[in-house]
Amino acid sequence: MIAQHKILEKLFMDSQFRWLDVTVWYADRQAVGDTARVSGKDIINIGAEYMEVHTQWGNNSIPYSRVIRIAYENKLVWEYGAKAKSKAQEKKG
Repeated sequence: MIAQHKILEKLFMDSQFRWLDVTVWYADRQAVGDTARVSGKDIINIGAEYMEVHTQWGNNSIPYSRVIRIAYENKLVWEYGAKAKSKAQEKKG
């Protein structure tokens, strides 16, 4: 399991986190700046290999390898290439 998946799964499954306060940025060649953003309310499912999101063009499957940044309550908890320890990782039991 890669870091992005572990963090999103923790935020999604743990009742101490409010899923609506999650924001995920991912690589998208069709988006302005090659990066798209989705909020928790538009993330439909956290699967084993990808997350399913709702966009203005319909539902889309995003592999975790394309996730570049995760924020919770507008605070960065994970970013590609960063060594930052996420709030979700800190509360891991």
